[in-house]
Amino acid sequence: MFEVVKNTELGTVWLPVAPSVTLTVGQLVYRAASDPVNLTYFPAASGGGTAKPVGVVVATNLRKPLYSSTYNANYITGVASRADQLALEKQGAQGSMFGVGDPAPLVQVKLIGPQTEIKGTLSAAPKPFQPSAVGTDGDTLTNSGLTLTDYFTTVYCRSGANQGIYRQMSTYDASDVLTFPLYWPYTTTTSDYFVAVNTTIGNTRINVDTDGRNLNVASSVASNYYSVVVEEINLEEAGKEYIIFRFV
Repeated sequence: MFEVVKNTELGTVWLPVAPSVTLTVGQLVYRAASDPVNLTYFPAASGGGTAKPVGVVVATNLRKPLYSSTYNANYITGVASRADQLALEKQGAQGSMFGVGDPAPLVQVKLIGPQTEIKGTLSAAPKPFQPSAVGTDGDTLTNSGLTLTDYFTTVYCRSGANQGIYRQMSTYDASDVLTFPLYWPYTTTTSDYFVAVNTTIGNTRINVDTDGRNLNVASSVASNYYSVVVEEINLEEAGKEYIIFRFV
């Protein structure tokens, strides 16, 4: 899920949820250029994504919150008809536009801009791997079956002499060799464990999962990605990995 960790005092806004769309707290949301009326979840990039999220959902207006054990967060589903709106049990007024008598299903959105820092969790913990071969100088690792992106992959050492150290990969070739322009500083062995994600620090690429709830760093960002600035990658603990980034 996502949370705003640093903002430029953009504040929050209450917005109606698109009919039949379910939004959860912690989800990135936006309004598509083709349908600027309805608020929905921020989609995975197709090609070089140009969409920009409005913000992150931080609350719903239901008087009796609905909780998703799948996402560990409250949620709300949009409706359209008069009867369905009137059937909702909502809280009091939300903002200046949605008064006590308005039964619209709403989410409160923490607005984000180019300077907003967002913390995102990963849709799946990266799978640790052990290299089948290592470069004697620390410039290469060999492992088959990985999904990596030339120049946009970060590798983290989970065990061995280089534990706690990150390196950006330059290429992953047809011989399954990962090459690093900045070598691993200490001896690497085939018993060391590493994990890899498809993003890097600084100006880079990243993608989200299909419904904007987490970052998808397992898939290649060679073709499908958003341009972002990544300020921190934390892969220290399995299942608790996160990335802090900004949309640009």
